[in-house]
Amino acid sequence: MPRIVEHALQMNQEPTRPKAEAPAARSYFLVFEGDSTTIAELPVTGKMRVGRSDTADIRLRDPSVFPDHARVLIVKGEVTLEPNEGACLVNGVPIESPRPLTSGDVVALGNVTLGFRGLASRAAGILEPQELVRRIDDEVQRFLRTQRPFALVVLDTGHLELSDATLLADSIARKVRGMDAVSWDGQREFVILLPETSDLAAVPAERLLRSAVRHAPEVRAGLARCPEDGCDRDALITGARNAARAASPATVAEVSAAVSTLRVGDQEIVAVDPIMGRLFALVRQVAASDMSVLITGETGTGKEIIATAIHEWSPRHGRRLVALNCAALPETLLESELFGYERGAFSGAVSAKPGLIESAEGGTLFLDEIGECSPKAQAGLLRVLEVKRVSRLGSVHERAVDIRIVAATNRSLDNEVEAGRFRADLYFRLCGATLVVPPLRDRPLDLPVLARTFLQAACVRLARGPLPLAPSTLQRLSTHPWPGNVRELKNLVDYLAATVTDTLLEPYHLPERFASGAETLRLPPGSRGSTQPPGPAPQTLRPQPHRAGNFRNIYEEIAELERTRIQEALAETNGVRVRAAELIGMPLRTLVTKMRTYGLASTPSIRGRR
Repeated sequence: MPRIVEHALQMNQEPTRPKAEAPAARSYFLVFEGDSTTIAELPVTGKMRVGRSDTADIRLRDPSVFPDHARVLIVKGEVTLEPNEGACLVNGVPIESPRPLTSGDVVALGNVTLGFRGLASRAAGILEPQELVRRIDDEVQRFLRTQRPFALVVLDTGHLELSDATLLADSIARKVRGMDAVSWDGQREFVILLPETSDLAAVPAERLLRSAVRHAPEVRAGLARCPEDGCDRDALITGARNAARAASPATVAEVSAAVSTLRVGDQEIVAVDPIMGRLFALVRQVAASDMSVLITGETGTGKEIIATAIHEWSPRHGRRLVALNCAALPETLLESELFGYERGAFSGAVSAKPGLIESAEGGTLFLDEIGECSPKAQAGLLRVLEVKRVSRLGSVHERAVDIRIVAATNRSLDNEVEAGRFRADLYFRLCGATLVVPPLRDRPLDLPVLARTFLQAACVRLARGPLPLAPSTLQRLSTHPWPGNVRELKNLVDYLAATVTDTLLEPYHLPERFASGAETLRLPPGSRGSTQPPGPAPQTLRPQPHRAGNFRNIYEEIAELERTRIQEALAETNGVRVRAAELIGMPLRTLVTKMRTYGLASTPSIRGRR
């Protein structure tokens, strides 16, 4: 692993403070134009013009975009895209009439790409796409309350005649259960909600696909499960859609089929979210040039890994990548580290020393937290960028240098320039290309994949067995705001891999800040999953009576009672699941799923745990 990547993964190892809060949620477009990305935030309500016109609310520069290319209508957070002068594509499909946008949609206006990220919301319209969105929102909330899993299937039919699409809709309607929900976007995509199913969802997905093939031979199906692939409506829809696009004709693919694995030096990077895929594609384009790059994003989002990718994918990859955290050095040392110094330049300078700029000759210099540079260091950097020459402290001679500068910051340099703390001329020199890295909370599709990837790697490093994530643990991770972003997630799983001795990662293994204000559910000593030493046989778990000042989260108590009743029923029926389900009036499929969630085995040995 390159030293810079290892440093990115290890810095700030102290635990994240529980009271840290993520910034307020908002809807926005992540705009990919030319060699840069920018964020265009959207109001809660209003109408915005998108195009090349000087009066456009979202102004684009690419000549392939019309002056008044499209309109965006926002009503109480619901966003609708309306073509105007130019063609618009949503998820690769041309639209000719207003089209509601769902978070995760990718919009193409000429050569410009806009990734939409919206707020969770509900909309009206029976059997319309937004009605299904409402149903999925309800199902997500139901899962968070009761741990009942569900799945989504996306059927990508290609381009169908209206008559064929109508026949296909009728065929799908005959194959689903009464509790299922079906939506059609009016063009090529069917989305089916399958409540009360997760592990077994591949069976109805195959059935739906076989029914669709008769009317659409090129149909492809994508399957996403809650919580395995996320506990967020947008993540599940996008995941199933990406899986369908990745599938071969007449086959079903799961979210894992849409995972992109990129190699950066000795490290592998995984991405599922289409916006991250587009970002890395842009990184590869920018890397081929020699322009300076400014990377912006919150702390822990992976800006240093993006910088590493720019170097590794560039013609300079055979030379050094030199990194400096500008915030880690006091002002007096920063200049000497950057520019070097001659003997006698200051007290203690007993010999000449080249700076990091000279050390990066032929390669790349990465300046993290560039906003922390002093005014004098900024002036020196501007000189290096303008004339490609550097002067050591205490010297009157300049040395020619051939370097590429990549800078990163979690601040808004626009605001810093306006406040007079950062040089405007240096800012414009640095941002030859600007790359915005989205925070982890806006990439819910990436979260489960990253958690499993980091956890597997940590287990391999520690030479321990696999540590799978329980569904309820994925739920806790999905609802956490992640103020520390990917770095916080990486530090968390490293800690868990080192400290958890069980074979399944349960919610009670997580640090206290993941309890979301509720008392975490802990099993009695000696039971499966407990980290406490074995002791006397525990009493049967039963809800504790309420005492003043001792409130517990009601859903934790329900889960505790549910586990107890399933355990008792299995013991009573000697592990026969069908009879156990009948005893407590629970569907067999639900009982099987709950047994996995609570780590229960259907063997006669359960009787000994009562």
